[in-house]
Amino acid sequence: MPLNPAQLALVADVPDGQVDRTRLGRIDLYVAPPAERARPAVLFVPGAYAAGQPLRPHDWLAYSGYGRLAAQNGVVAAVADLPKFHWPFADATSWSRSVDDLAQAVDELRARPEVDADRIALWAFSGGALLLAESLADPPPWLRAVVLSYPVVYVPTDPAAYPYANVRPGCPTALIRVGREEPAWLAEVDRLLERVGEQITRIDVPQGRHGFDVLDDSDESRQAIDAALAFVVDGLTGQP
Repeated sequence: MPLNPAQLALVADVPDGQVDRTRLGRIDLYVAPPAERARPAVLFVPGAYAAGQPLRPHDWLAYSGYGRLAAQNGVVAAVADLPKFHWPFADATSWSRSVDDLAQAVDELRARPEVDADRIALWAFSGGALLLAESLADPPPWLRAVVLSYPVVYVPTDPAAYPYANVRPGCPTALIRVGREEPAWLAEVDRLLERVGEQITRIDVPQGRHGFDVLDDSDESRQAIDAALAFVVDGLTGQP
């Protein structure tokens, strides 16, 4: 029986503690009380999902785990809801239809009273990386850090569509590279790292698969998640 991605929990240890979850227009917001002052925030950007999946990723256990984990580490967390971000992409431009949804999610997050609008991080997974290419190349002043987890940096349905062709990260960026990735996808990640590797903090998961954070329950997986979270928190809370 195939695995249901909605039911796969994050393999990281999520501390116990109260975290308030609020569903808004394009985001699920996670805040650990007390919310006495505006805090920096990270927005998790899920990858594309199968159109027939009954639950969109913002309702999946994994992203709820990420939201709670980040909130317990002193920042506000949010998970973007991208209702048109379906896999496989019907054509080379269909992925881009979700860029506006992501921009709306960012605007909603920055407008929240709990959030310091000038300190935002974006953490994208899989094909969600496609939606960040433009922001990464020309980052707005509020974008303090970016994480790309097992990213898909080209459009497999049209390999000529390569949004990262000319991207050089303009803000602190980390990339989680999994060793047991789909070979064609890994080749494109390595192509990006070869071109701009000195501008990217690389977090390696040699035995990790695409989706290692729910599929591979290991110390290696947990260490990678912890390293990426520390990268985000440092980027949000450190001096500009």
